[in-house]
Amino acid sequence: QIKDKAILRLNNIIPIDKLVHLARADHWGRLDPDAFNKVFPAGDWLLSRYEEIINRKTLPKPILTGDYLINIGISEGKQMGKILKSAYRLQLEGKFSCLDEIDAWLKTCVLK
Repeated sequence: QIKDKAILRLNNIIPIDKLVHLARADHWGRLDPDAFNKVFPAGDWLLSRYEEIINRKTLPKPILTGDYLINIGISEGKQMGKILKSAYRLQLEGKFSCLDEIDAWLKTCVLK
């Protein structure tokens, strides 16, 4: 069983629709009955499940913003993008519920 949080985390790494598109192309290049019939049940399931999650649950806005990072001295760029992406992934996993928790994470794990 794949949990909703795992699907949302995966989507943060690579958009689910792009992942399914790539996996479908790879699958259809194989020599099995599903490939010959242009059927890809696993990809269809993942895409459908992701759409169900999104439709029933509005994703929260990120707690951590670029403006906050700029105010604490982090410049715009790749580092900021990585921090924002990591913080949002951890927020979706339930690790953060407020800015104070993110601030502590920044101080102990990111801004050593």
